[in-house]
Amino acid sequence: MNKWSFPTQIYAGPDSLNRLTEFNNESILIICDPFLKDSPSLTYVMGLMDSKNKVTIYTDVVPDPPITHVVKGIEFMEGIKPTVIIAIGGGSCIDMSKGIAYFGRK
Repeated sequence: MNKWSFPTQIYAGPDSLNRLTEFNNESILIICDPFLKDSPSLTYVMGLMDSKNKVTIYTDVVPDPPITHVVKGIEFMEGIKPTVIIAIGGGSCIDMSKGIAYFGRK
């Protein structure tokens, strides 16, 4: 018998973005929907994080991401070795982030 768990921490609610201020000296991978890349919302979110963090944005997200997109995301992630992955967007973005985080673990 095999057993595994993949606990995901989800922060939601009016003060949930405050969690971003707690990251310091991290390598952060933000995975977001392509239309958010240059949005004021993403600019705001990034402004909450300490400048000592190395933040990289990945936007190759499509609806119901196929495994080929997850593999591309894993290859991208391997180049930056994030210590934190943040999903910003809808369900496909969250699915993509979870797939990259789970299947990209070593």
